Amino acid sequence: MAEAKKKIQNTLCQHIEIDIERNSHLFAIDVTPNPRPFAKKVEDRGYIKHNEVVNSGKPVTIGHNYSCVLYLTGQRNRALPLSIDRVSTSVKDSVFGVNQWCEIIKDENNHFKDKRCVGVFDAAYSSAYCIAAFIESQPGDAVFIARLRGDRVLQRPYKGEKNSKGRPIIFDKDSTFDLKDGETWGRPAQSSSCIWTTKKGKENIVHIEVWYGLRMRGHHDAKVHEIPLMVARITVRNQAGQLVYARPLWTVIVGSWPSNCPIINIWYNYHIRFDAEHFFRFGKSKMLLVSYQPSEMLNEENWKQFCMISYHQLYHARKLVKNV
Repeated sequence: MAEAKKKIQNTLCQHIEIDIERNSHLFAIDVTPNPRPFAKKVEDRGYIKHNEVVNSGKPVTIGHNYSCVLYLTGQRNRALPLSIDRVSTSVKDSVFGVNQWCEIIKDENNHFKDKRCVGVFDAAYSSAYCIAAFIESQPGDAVFIARLRGDRVLQRPYKGEKNSKGRPIIFDKDSTFDLKDGETWGRPAQSSSCIWTTKKGKENIVHIEVWYGLRMRGHHDAKVHEIPLMVARITVRNQAGQLVYARPLWTVIVGSWPSNCPIINIWYNYHIRFDAEHFFRFGKSKMLLVSYQPSEMLNEENWKQFCMISYHQLYHARKLVKNV
């Protein structure tokens, strides 16, 4: 089964139409629920997040989670799935997705070695466990970009004298970086702005500020306290200077961000991430991505591969259909 999935993945990756003008490969990861509340015989069911239609219902059901890695083409909301794997109930789905992405970009048969690989993720992937998984996988010069929750508190490294005895001092407790408190930020290391034209033709001004060398508290099994982090704050205003979104977008960047690459590319890369929702919406409404519910788990996993291949076939047939 694993060998067959790898061959499918290699074939799909080798036939992607790469945009030669982009200087990087862009990926997104997300988890989609597959509810199976009545399938008592199906293995490894667990509690998963699922938005109920009824307002009184809790957003939880029983079933499987599937982690999906998508290649963001940047062409009319098209995001191509490269891997859809079931996440075991004993594994954290966000960490599973990071390892899944790293294995894809490290595989030479997928032909992603010619450019830098950039992954853009939701806030669930900004935890210390996900960052540690990314660092441990060592995916070359890849860049990890994840959204930060607005209540996060980051740290600055301690630069004073070290203690000769006792536990070493790692963070400067008097100089934290609280995302809610602007007085703790200090002056950004870089800032830039650009014009963003929406699909409806409105022109907004995107402003981005960047801080370097921040730190995050880790865990005993996710030691990330010494990993330097790059943090970006992004705000969007209209031509009148009013905020388009009430809350700013905070992102954390891990990896070797190139010095010759404009920081505004962080915004360009991240806002394309929402193209991944097109695949899930189209797959669930048109391709029975989660509606097909067999009695055996292996058949359920195989069906996800059929949906993935079918979506690629539709993508490659788009020009032929236009001509016909």
